[in-house]
Amino acid sequence: MPLPALARHAAAYGVTIALLCVPALWNGFPLMFDDVGGYLERWPTGSLGLGRSTVYGLMLWGTRSAAFVPVIVLQALVTAFVVDCSVAVFAPARPRWMLPVVVAAIAATSGAALYVCKPIPDAWAAPAVLALHLVAWHGASLAKWERAALAAIVVFAGATHMATFGVLAGLSVLYAIAWLARRRFGFAPRIGAAIMAVWSSLLLLLVGNVMAAGQFTLGSDGEIFLFARMVEDGMAANILAEECPRADWQLCRYRDALPAYAEAFMFDADSPLRKIGGAADPRARAEIAAIIARSLARHPLAHAARARVLTAGQFVDVGTGGAIEPLMSGRADSWLRCGAPANRRHRRERLERLGCGAAFGRGIAGAAGARSAGMAKRPAPRCHVAGNVVRRTGRQRRDLWRGGGHERSLPGAARLAGAARDRLGRVELRGRQEKSGAVSFVKPSPP
Repeated sequence: MPLPALARHAAAYGVTIALLCVPALWNGFPLMFDDVGGYLERWPTGSLGLGRSTVYGLMLWGTRSAAFVPVIVLQALVTAFVVDCSVAVFAPARPRWMLPVVVAAIAATSGAALYVCKPIPDAWAAPAVLALHLVAWHGASLAKWERAALAAIVVFAGATHMATFGVLAGLSVLYAIAWLARRRFGFAPRIGAAIMAVWSSLLLLLVGNVMAAGQFTLGSDGEIFLFARMVEDGMAANILAEECPRADWQLCRYRDALPAYAEAFMFDADSPLRKIGGAADPRARAEIAAIIARSLARHPLAHAARARVLTAGQFVDVGTGGAIEPLMSGRADSWLRCGAPANRRHRRERLERLGCGAAFGRGIAGAAGARSAGMAKRPAPRCHVAGNVVRRTGRQRRDLWRGGGHERSLPGAARLAGAARDRLGRVELRGRQEKSGAVSFVKPSPP
């Protein structure tokens, strides 16, 4: 490619990436979600989490000192690249400016930019599906390096979330069926590279689990999520009402206290799941698997009907799925502050004041040293910050990025606290552990 054309192509990519990063740029910081803490804690705690990929967690841990900006830029680049390959396949004579125009249209009519700007693996789902389609059905129209890059996107995306892997695996099965019926249809996908990419993601996940937790397992939590869906639908209550009392089902004791939502069953501190041992307890998992199997055996048509309804709803149901709130949740907040490498000058005194072990402020090498010293199972740090508010304009926004003193080196909550201090008054950055183990939130002093 001639140098002028290469420059125009790079400029188109730069504009496209900037468009996808607009929500983070406008907010002054990547959009945070509670799951960020769950992914971050995989490496320092040396454990597997409920639905939290170690592969994605390792990437977040490695970029925490840069406030996850490399992750956001990478996700924007991957999205732009997949769209560019799609445009190249369906409009080969396209002008260079078509890429930012197409991406701007996608961002304006979907949540693509919002997903890109959040350091969670949801941003990889749609690009992976499109990349798999291009590899399987349009590989001949792409260069070898483009096919390799698209296959790598599929591999990584499948390893970052089991739901994404499930979609990709289902598509690979459909592609295999289409290949078997190629004589009838007169065409067939190139399934070799596509299927290898999809199922190689399991190998990458195994490697990530070994690196982060030392466990050679996929760590699938499918039965927990499926049962949580049954709890929300009421099907779990129905099967428990039919079968209980049973001595081998601990959940019989809580059949009248099942929460209304799946998230509450999986993550609330007082949920029935926690009371029977938690998602990591093999006995609890075996019990839940047995209840699911019994429900499927007794009500197969009801499960099939519900699956059809939920699948159809995915094509028409569009919503935020939650809320955008000014206060960050405690779990993500604690890991952003305590798990982030600190400024050398103020690192030790700040971590001592926050109540965190110094190992959480020493970067990757420090974390590895802590793990080798027998601290791999250390619980998450119990540190929180009050008044953790993101400001978007004026002096508060400048303070967000250029907070003075010790806040400058904390890529996350301390910067946010510096912005909030101008409005809420003096903020005490300290954490306190109660005797019961509960977290104590410190309220800011009145202005």
